[in-house]
Amino acid sequence: MKKKIQKALKDKDFAELFKKGGTSFFIRIGGQVLGFLLTLIIANYFGAKGLGDYVLSIVVLRIFTLISKLGMDTFSIRFIASFANQDKWKSIQLFRKKIVLLLTVTSLISSLLMYFFAFDISNLVQAKVEHIRLNAFFVLPMAFFMLHYQSLRGLKRIAEFSFFYRMSQATFSIISTQMKQ
Repeated sequence: MKKKIQKALKDKDFAELFKKGGTSFFIRIGGQVLGFLLTLIIANYFGAKGLGDYVLSIVVLRIFTLISKLGMDTFSIRFIASFANQDKWKSIQLFRKKIVLLLTVTSLISSLLMYFFAFDISNLVQAKVEHIRLNAFFVLPMAFFMLHYQSLRGLKRIAEFSFFYRMSQATFSIISTQMKQ
């Protein structure tokens, strides 16, 4: 059994899969722990109603961010990976400039819709209008954030991708809630 494992680890592709998959797995566990900790902090500070308001407003933010991205983040993974394999770094830069421009336009439209229809949205999901309007300002940064971490995935920088995808949002939220205290 030990020889089979050693032989498998000598295979370059399997070793890369094992190393990056293992790193991603542990970062995912860390992200789950931080997500639980964030939920606990919000529930302790603001109670069950405050946690519900937070979750509802985040869901609305994610829906509008999803709409604004138009799938460009996952679409770009394939192209960035292909260009990186061919060492076409200028093509990656040009591709990203075009995607960022398109994402800027769609995100601003999505933000404006979210802001101006906040009252209707809040009635639909029973969230506070102020939270919906405040989150409208985060559609563009959230869309860029998602585009950038998916680009890391296309470049096979799995540890960095996993951190930003799984841990960073909860980490930032925990730090910001603790700074208010």
